[in-house]
Amino acid sequence: MSLTRLSILALAILVPLTGCAKSKWDRPGSTQADFNRELSDCDATADPEKNTPQPPPLFGALRPVLTQAEQSCLRRRGWVP
Repeated sequence: MSLTRLSILALAILVPLTGCAKSKWDRPGSTQADFNRELSDCDATADPEKNTPQPPPLFGALRPVLTQAEQSCLRRRGWVP
């Protein structure tokens, strides 16, 4: 197999997997415990009808699947994915 074909094959395999990277939410000066507490607060205040889980990402659920309501709440609190 030529180097070009091998490169194309490698890209064909690796590019779809980039969507599986675990999404880490961050806010300067905050810890994982802060994130967990605020996510719990966001869940407690979310409208249950709008806070429905999203389907897991393709190729397995390697990243936490947050609902739109959770994502919006975390962003309002200064967290970024």
